Amino acid sequence: MALNSTGTFFNKLVRRNDLAELKGTRLAIDANHWVENLEFVEPYHVAMGGIPLSLNTAVDAELEKLARYDIRPLFVFDGIKLPPAPPMNADSKPLNSGVQTLGVNQYRRREEAWRLYQKNDYASAKKEFREAGTAVPSSDFIEAVIKYFRQRNVEFFRAPYLSWAQCAWFCGQKDRVASAVWGSEEILLFIGLVQFDKLILRLDFDKGIYEWVSLQEICEHLGSNSGAVPVPISVSQFIDCCILVGFRGGWHEGNQYQSEESEMDGLRDGIGSSIQGLPHDNSAMAFAQCFKDITVVARDLIQFRSGPSLLEYKVRTFALNTMYLDQVLEQFLRVKNLVLHHIILNMECV
Repeated sequence: MALNSTGTFFNKLVRRNDLAELKGTRLAIDANHWVENLEFVEPYHVAMGGIPLSLNTAVDAELEKLARYDIRPLFVFDGIKLPPAPPMNADSKPLNSGVQTLGVNQYRRREEAWRLYQKNDYASAKKEFREAGTAVPSSDFIEAVIKYFRQRNVEFFRAPYLSWAQCAWFCGQKDRVASAVWGSEEILLFIGLVQFDKLILRLDFDKGIYEWVSLQEICEHLGSNSGAVPVPISVSQFIDCCILVGFRGGWHEGNQYQSEESEMDGLRDGIGSSIQGLPHDNSAMAFAQCFKDITVVARDLIQFRSGPSLLEYKVRTFALNTMYLDQVLEQFLRVKNLVLHHIILNMECV
């Protein structure tokens, strides 16, 4: 999910098991995340964009790895793009909370690659382009993958909206379609709502292991600093943590920056940096700093019970204008409701 500035915390909770344990399982896969991480033999694709010539070869290679371990994939793609977040004051600017925008390192490497290319240092440029990572898949890119899946009779599904929610539902206790889910950390926002606990983050076929995290362990760890008697945070409080701290920002490096803003992207960098029009004074900066450390936010949430209550307390503590409280509460509740009531397609197609 990419919670900002929490890499060390998250990495401590990652478990590693033998890939053979997944033999014979049906695995729901966040297809957009999977496509972003496909490896191509075309280092210049990241610069040129478009559909890679080696797309089918790359897909075949990954499918072969899954087949080698008798893992049956169910690829879940995003559906309709969520509506854009409501516009704010055109003259206002977001407060900089100090969180580095995801993908900046990739962009810098691409700039360096182009510089080397212009100097006719093609070998070094090629290396930089390759290490800059893949380009964010376009809609044409995704459609090309789906078309090839049809040709190969690969099982896939297109969610009504976000694949994260649909993947989580496929592993829910009521109508379990898949045994496990593999995808981006954002899926953790949804799996607790269907009483599922395990998210696979990575399959390492070379080492024969897979990496995964337990939502219950994350909630217990976040509650371990709550006082003399540790109290795990609830699933609802965990979701509040994610919204307040921000997602797509830094549990794991390598996630691609999405330039098109949507409702879910509105709080990508957390509450502190999302507030527009705040004066850049000490009080405003101190307010933003309150939402940079997930362990501190979790501790505060246990005390105040919910995100809105915590936000109201912090706004009043730092004597900020109440209009900003209305703004952040609206943003917070919009995203929270999108998570709690996200549209998915069930077995009855309703």
